[in-house]
Amino acid sequence: MIERELIVMEFPTVFENITNETDIQLLVDYLDGNKKDFGELDPDNYWKGRTLFYHQIKEDNIKSIMLNSLKVVINKLRAETGRQIFCEHFSIARWPEGYDLQPHADAENPPDCPDHDYPWRDFGVVTFLNENFDGGVLYYPGRNLEIKPKKGYTAVHTGGMDCLHGVTKITKGSRYTIAAFLTYDQTKSSIDI
Repeated sequence: MIERELIVMEFPTVFENITNETDIQLLVDYLDGNKKDFGELDPDNYWKGRTLFYHQIKEDNIKSIMLNSLKVVINKLRAETGRQIFCEHFSIARWPEGYDLQPHADAENPPDCPDHDYPWRDFGVVTFLNENFDGGVLYYPGRNLEIKPKKGYTAVHTGGMDCLHGVTKITKGSRYTIAAFLTYDQTKSSIDI
């Protein structure tokens, strides 16, 4: 997990406008035109039909926009921590009406729970691609903090219980985000950055 003595940045943190408005609109237009690529929603599988992985994106310019935004975040974190950071998971998430996410940590469970499935996830990254929906607020109950989605803003948090987070129910429209999990563990790297 994270070696806290190396980090000065407060988490969660928000970076503004890492991706410009024009590029964000290209991403959203691509997603709106390729909704079938997500597949069908499955009530028995929370993420099925809601995740489009980086390698599934068909257009190179769209992949480039995604990758460039991720590079900015990774470079900021590398400068902050003095360590190499790798991307383990990189996708676009679609959040239709009715979906929410209960508070959780990306790499750690409470002490009385079984071990986490992804203990190498040192950071979670969420970039908001749209605002034309209701609900879908990213919240950190232990910090009494809410981050209302703002197009182009990127929230970054640690994977530990110190950044327990959830998403309020989407009550109207669809929320789109770029999601990434970053790690210090090079063996979990899935994309060259």
